[in-house]
Amino acid sequence: MYAVPTLLAAIVCVFFLMHLTPGDPIRVMLGVDATEEEVDAVREKLGLDRPLLTQLLYFLRNVARGDLGESIYFRLPVLSLLLSRLGATVELAGVALLIAVVVAIPLGVVAAVRRYSLVDSISSMMALTGVSVPSFWLGILLLYFFAVKWRVLPLTGRAGPPWTVEGLRHILLPGMTLGATLVASTTRLTRASMLEVLNQDFMRTARAKGLREAVVIYKHGLKNALIPVVTNLGLQMGVVLGGAFLTETVFAWPGIGRLTVQAILRRDFPIIQGTTLFLAAGFVLINILVDIVYVLLDPRIRYR
Repeated sequence: MYAVPTLLAAIVCVFFLMHLTPGDPIRVMLGVDATEEEVDAVREKLGLDRPLLTQLLYFLRNVARGDLGESIYFRLPVLSLLLSRLGATVELAGVALLIAVVVAIPLGVVAAVRRYSLVDSISSMMALTGVSVPSFWLGILLLYFFAVKWRVLPLTGRAGPPWTVEGLRHILLPGMTLGATLVASTTRLTRASMLEVLNQDFMRTARAKGLREAVVIYKHGLKNALIPVVTNLGLQMGVVLGGAFLTETVFAWPGIGRLTVQAILRRDFPIIQGTTLFLAAGFVLINILVDIVYVLLDPRIRYR
C-alpha cells in the first residue's frame, strides 16, 4: 500500500528538482551553434514549452501506460535503454551482496564468539575502514594496484556474465568496491546481534542438551540474530544502488548508474526520471522481500 505513494513522491521530487537546476537540455542536444528558432522548434516538439505541472501530469499519465518517454540525447525509448543496462547493474549489486553475505556474516559470528580476540580486533578495524573509505577512492586504489601495477585483473568494462571466466575477472574489482561498505556494516551488526543472542537462555539450554558448539552457534544463535542483519542488508541495498553510480563511472561499467550520470551531465530529463522510478521501485521491492524473509526466519512474526 505504501509502494505507490512512495514511487509517486520520488518521481515528483526529481521532476521539480531537475527543472530547478540551471542549463537547457535542448541547447546541450543541438550544440552552441543552434539558432533560437531551432531550439524553440525542438522544445515545442518535445513538449518542454508547456507549464511544469502540465509536463508532470503528462509524464505520470504515460508512466501509468508503461511509457517512460524518449531520451533527448539518444532519441530512443527510455524503457528500452534502462532494460538494456539493467542486467549489468543487477549483476554488480548481486556480486556485492554475495560478497557481504559470504564474508561479513561468518566474520561477524566469529568476532562475537571470540570477543576481544585478535580476530575480533581485525574485523572491527576492517569494518571501520570499510565504512570510512569513499567508494570512488577505493575503486581508483584497486584499479591502480590490481589493473595498472600488478596487471592481474582488467582495467574497466564488462565482458559477459559473471559465471564466465572473463566476466568474473571484469566484475571482481567493481564488486569489491561496491561491496566494501556493505561488508563493513554487516560485519559490525552481525557481531552486535550475536553478542545479544549468546547470553540468552535458549543458548544455555541448547548447550545443556549436549549439542555441538557449531550447531548451537549457527543453527540456534545465528538464526535468531539474523533479523536485524537482514533489515540492514535490505536498507543497505539502497546504498549499494546509489553507490553504483560512482562505481560504474569509475570502472566504465555499462549499467544504469553510469547511464544516469551521463544523463545528468547532458540534462536528459526523461532518462533521469525513468532511472529514479526504476531505483525507487527496486528499493520498495527489496523491502517487501525483507518483510517476507522475517516470517521465514521467525514463524512468530505475522503481518495483518
